[in-house]
Amino acid sequence: MVTKESRRMQSGFTLIEALIILAVIGILTALAVPSFSLLIERKNLEGAAEKMFADFQYAKSEALKRDAQVFISFDPDPGNACYGLALDPGCDCTGGGIDCVIDGVSKVVNISDYGATGFTQNFVDETSYDPRRGNIVNIGTVSFTSPSVMAIDVVCIRFRMKICSSFD
Repeated sequence: MVTKESRRMQSGFTLIEALIILAVIGILTALAVPSFSLLIERKNLEGAAEKMFADFQYAKSEALKRDAQVFISFDPDPGNACYGLALDPGCDCTGGGIDCVIDGVSKVVNISDYGATGFTQNFVDETSYDPRRGNIVNIGTVSFTSPSVMAIDVVCIRFRMKICSSFD
C-alpha cells in the first residue's frame, strides 16, 4: 500500500527523463553551433572593414592637420595580409612596421587579428590623402573576404567612403 509519506519521498526525475533532457539539449546545441560560428566570422569581417574605414578617416584628418600627405600602404599577401599608415611613402607593414609610424606610434594592422579574413584591393600598392582638398589621391575598393565566401567592401570615392556588404 502506497501512502502519502512514501509518495513524497519518491518525487524527482528518473534517469530516463534526465537522459532525454540531455539528448534534447545536445541536439539543440548541435543545431546552433554552425550559425554561431558564421555570426562570429561575419562580425570579424565587419570589424576588419570598420577598422580600415576608421584608419582612412584618421589618415584624412592627419593629412588636413599636418597639411601633408598621409600614405596608406597595403600588402594583401594571403599569409600575412596587412596595411600601414605613414607620413612617408613606402611603408612596409610586413617588416614589423618600423617605418609605418605617425607621431611615434606604429600604425600597422594585421588582418590575421580579425580571424580568418583576408583582403584584396585595387590600389597600386598604396594611396594617400591630398591635404589641400581632403580627398584620396587614388580611388578604389578594398574587399574583405572570409572562407564562407562572404564579402564586405570599403569603397573609396574621391570625397567620401562607404562600407558595403553582401549580407545586408
